[in-house]
Amino acid sequence: MLQAALRNIASCDSACVFALVGAMVRQVPPGARLGIHSVKLVIEWGRARQTGYSDRKMASYERTRLAEINAQHRRYVQDMGVGACLVDLSLQVPHESIHYLTRDEIVQFGIDRRVFQETRWDALELGAPELWR
Repeated sequence: MLQAALRNIASCDSACVFALVGAMVRQVPPGARLGIHSVKLVIEWGRARQTGYSDRKMASYERTRLAEINAQHRRYVQDMGVGACLVDLSLQVPHESIHYLTRDEIVQFGIDRRVFQETRWDALELGAPELWR
Protein backbone atom coordinates (compact mmCIF):
# COMPACT_ATOMS: atom_id res chain seq x y z
CA MET A 1 0.00 0.00 0.00
CA LEU A 2 1.29 3.45 -0.91
CA GLN A 3 0.72 6.40 1.35
CA ALA A 4 1.13 10.07 0.62
CA ALA A 5 1.24 12.91 3.11
CA LEU A 6 2.14 16.54 2.67
CA ARG A 7 3.52 18.64 5.48
CA ASN A 8 1.74 21.83 6.46
CA ILE A 9 4.08 24.04 4.47
CA ALA A 10 4.42 21.81 1.40
CA SER A 11 3.42 22.73 -2.10
CA CYS A 12 2.50 20.09 -4.67
CA ASP A 13 2.06 21.59 -8.12
CA SER A 14 1.45 20.38 -11.63
CA ALA A 15 2.19 16.67 -12.20
CA CYS A 16 2.87 16.27 -8.47
CA VAL A 17 -0.89 16.47 -7.88
CA PHE A 18 -1.36 13.45 -10.16
CA ALA A 19 1.28 11.55 -8.19
CA LEU A 20 -0.52 12.39 -4.94
CA VAL A 21 -3.85 11.31 -6.43
CA GLY A 22 -2.31 7.89 -7.15
CA ALA A 23 -1.71 7.14 -3.47
CA MET A 24 -3.97 4.77 -1.54
CA VAL A 25 -4.00 7.11 1.47
CA ARG A 26 -4.01 10.83 0.69
CA GLN A 27 -3.64 13.32 3.52
CA VAL A 28 -3.33 17.00 2.75
CA PRO A 29 -2.91 19.15 5.87
CA PRO A 30 -4.56 22.59 5.97
CA GLY A 31 -1.39 24.59 5.22
CA ALA A 32 -0.30 22.52 2.22
CA ARG A 33 -1.03 23.81 -1.26
CA LEU A 34 -2.06 21.80 -4.33
CA GLY A 35 -1.61 23.66 -7.60
CA ILE A 36 -3.12 22.67 -10.93
CA HIS A 37 -3.08 24.00 -14.48
CA SER A 38 -3.67 22.76 -18.02
CA VAL A 39 -1.18 20.60 -19.86
CA LYS A 40 1.37 22.19 -22.15
CA LEU A 41 2.18 20.00 -25.10
CA VAL A 42 5.76 20.37 -26.31
CA ILE A 43 6.64 18.74 -29.61
CA GLU A 44 9.93 19.20 -31.44
CA TRP A 45 8.86 19.61 -35.05
CA GLY A 46 12.30 20.08 -36.64
CA ARG A 47 12.41 16.71 -38.43
CA ALA A 48 8.71 16.81 -39.31
CA ARG A 49 9.18 20.13 -41.09
CA GLN A 50 11.96 18.58 -43.15
CA THR A 51 9.62 15.80 -44.29
CA GLY A 52 7.01 18.29 -45.49
CA TYR A 53 4.41 18.39 -42.70
CA SER A 54 2.26 21.49 -43.11
CA ASP A 55 1.50 23.87 -40.24
CA ARG A 56 -2.12 22.80 -40.51
CA LYS A 57 -1.26 19.09 -40.17
CA MET A 58 1.03 19.76 -37.19
CA ALA A 59 -1.63 21.88 -35.45
CA SER A 60 -4.22 19.15 -36.04
CA TYR A 61 -1.88 16.54 -34.55
CA GLU A 62 -1.21 18.74 -31.50
CA ARG A 63 -4.96 19.24 -30.86
CA THR A 64 -5.59 15.50 -31.21
CA ARG A 65 -2.68 14.56 -28.95
CA LEU A 66 -3.69 17.10 -26.30
CA ALA A 67 -7.26 15.74 -26.31
CA GLU A 68 -5.86 12.20 -25.83
CA ILE A 69 -3.69 13.32 -22.90
CA ASN A 70 -6.61 15.10 -21.23
CA ALA A 71 -8.80 12.00 -21.68
CA GLN A 72 -6.04 9.86 -20.10
CA HIS A 73 -5.86 12.25 -17.12
CA ARG A 74 -9.64 12.09 -16.73
CA ARG A 75 -9.64 8.25 -16.71
CA TYR A 76 -6.71 8.17 -14.31
CA VAL A 77 -8.25 10.45 -11.69
CA GLN A 78 -11.55 8.58 -11.93
CA ASP A 79 -9.72 5.24 -11.48
CA MET A 80 -8.09 6.73 -8.38
CA GLY A 81 -11.48 7.68 -6.91
CA VAL A 82 -11.06 11.40 -7.58
CA GLY A 83 -13.70 13.49 -9.35
CA ALA A 84 -13.12 14.26 -13.01
CA CYS A 85 -14.01 17.87 -12.10
CA LEU A 86 -10.34 18.16 -11.07
CA VAL A 87 -9.34 17.75 -14.72
CA ASP A 88 -12.12 20.07 -15.87
CA LEU A 89 -10.88 22.77 -13.52
CA SER A 90 -7.25 22.27 -14.58
CA LEU A 91 -8.26 22.75 -18.23
CA GLN A 92 -9.56 26.22 -17.34
CA VAL A 93 -6.16 27.33 -15.99
CA PRO A 94 -3.56 28.31 -18.63
CA HIS A 95 -0.38 26.21 -18.42
CA GLU A 96 1.73 29.27 -17.59
CA SER A 97 -0.48 29.99 -14.59
CA ILE A 98 -1.54 27.99 -11.51
CA HIS A 99 -4.67 27.55 -9.44
CA TYR A 100 -4.25 26.49 -5.83
CA LEU A 101 -7.12 24.28 -4.72
CA THR A 102 -9.18 25.41 -1.78
CA ARG A 103 -9.82 23.02 1.10
CA ASP A 104 -13.40 22.66 -0.16
CA GLU A 105 -12.15 21.69 -3.64
CA ILE A 106 -9.70 19.15 -2.18
CA VAL A 107 -12.56 17.50 -0.28
CA GLN A 108 -15.10 17.90 -3.11
CA PHE A 109 -12.80 16.22 -5.66
CA GLY A 110 -12.04 13.40 -3.21
CA ILE A 111 -8.32 14.06 -2.97
CA ASP A 112 -8.54 14.14 0.84
CA ARG A 113 -12.03 13.49 2.12
CA ARG A 114 -11.34 14.39 5.73
CA VAL A 115 -13.30 17.49 6.70
CA PHE A 116 -11.13 18.00 9.80
CA GLN A 117 -7.41 17.29 9.87
CA GLU A 118 -4.98 17.05 12.71
CA THR A 119 -1.37 17.67 11.94
CA ARG A 120 1.79 16.65 13.72
CA TRP A 121 3.59 19.11 15.91
CA ASP A 122 7.01 19.81 14.41
CA ALA A 123 9.84 21.40 16.33
CA LEU A 124 11.26 24.39 14.53
CA GLU A 125 14.82 25.59 14.68
CA LEU A 126 14.35 28.57 16.99
CA GLY A 127 17.88 29.84 17.01
CA ALA A 128 20.15 30.38 20.00
CA PRO A 129 18.62 29.51 23.46
CA GLU A 130 19.27 33.04 24.74
CA LEU A 131 16.70 34.31 22.21
CA TRP A 132 13.96 32.20 23.82
CA ARG A 133 13.84 34.30 26.98
